[in-house]
Amino acid sequence: MSPYRRPSSNPSPNTKLHLPLLPRTALTRLALAGLALAGSTLACSSETSPQFPYAGQQTRQIKALSASQIKDLRAGAGMGYAKVAELNGFPGPKHVLELDDSLRLTENQRSETERIFTRMRKHAQGAGRVRFQR
Repeated sequence: MSPYRRPSSNPSPNTKLHLPLLPRTALTRLALAGLALAGSTLACSSETSPQFPYAGQQTRQIKALSASQIKDLRAGAGMGYAKVAELNGFPGPKHVLELDDSLRLTENQRSETERIFTRMRKHAQGAGRVRFQR
């Protein structure tokens, strides 16, 4: 008995679709035709509009970082990794200080956040100098 049932006018969520069975040779031909079409499409698209998003980056001092990213890291500005935390409701100390009025920080909260930010920035600047001393 076939594992497929014919669809009824009132199909249940567990009803499998009726698929026509093709001989193996027809399926093989269909698969080969699909592969040939996909291959020719890829070949044509790469010849007419080459896209090399990383072209030229292999000559950088550090291939994965632009000059401005290296400059920011040396200055302790970071790489924007705080975005994930901020999108989930946990802003970093820099943004807490920028929004201190709207957050209505107490003087104690503001001074503690400044202390955290200063310590974090010094650590980042030191790491940037060590890493990019070349």
